[in-house]
Amino acid sequence: MRTKKILASVFCAAALLAAALVLHAQEPGFHHHMAMSGDMMARHEEFLAKALNLTADQKATAQKLHAELAAKAKPLMDQQSQQWEQIHTLLASDNPDATEIGQRMIALHATGQQLKALHEEFMTRFSTVLNADQLEKLKQFQAMHEHGPFGGAGEPEN
Repeated sequence: MRTKKILASVFCAAALLAAALVLHAQEPGFHHHMAMSGDMMARHEEFLAKALNLTADQKATAQKLHAELAAKAKPLMDQQSQQWEQIHTLLASDNPDATEIGQRMIALHATGQQLKALHEEFMTRFSTVLNADQLEKLKQFQAMHEHGPFGGAGEPEN
C-alpha cells in the first residue's frame, strides 16, 4: 500500500510538472514581449510605429500607455518569476508534495491571468487611438502572432 502512495505522489508531481511546462509555454509571446530589454522594446515600438504609420501624437500616447503597462506589470512579473522558482524548488526536493505544487501552480496561473488582463487593457486603450486602417493592420499583426512565425499553432486560448 505504501508503494502505491509513493507512486501516486510521483505521478502527481510528474503530471504537475507537465502542466507547469504547458502553462509556461501558453503565453510565450506575451511574456517575451513583457521581458524585452529597453533597446529591444524601443525597436519593437519603432517597428509598430512605422508599420502602422502612427502620428507623433499617437506615438506619444502609445509610449505613455506602454510605460503605464510596464509599471503595473513589473511587480506581477517579479511575483511570477518567484512563483516559478518556488515550484522548481519543490519539484527538485526529495519528496515533492503534489498538493503544495498544485496550489502554487494555481497561484501562478492567477498571476498569469492578471498579466494577460493588463495586456488586454493596454491593447484596448491603444486601439482607441488608431484610425480604421491602423486598427486593421494591428489586427493582422495580432493574427500573425497568434499563428506563430511559420504558420504553426500559436498561443492557445484559455
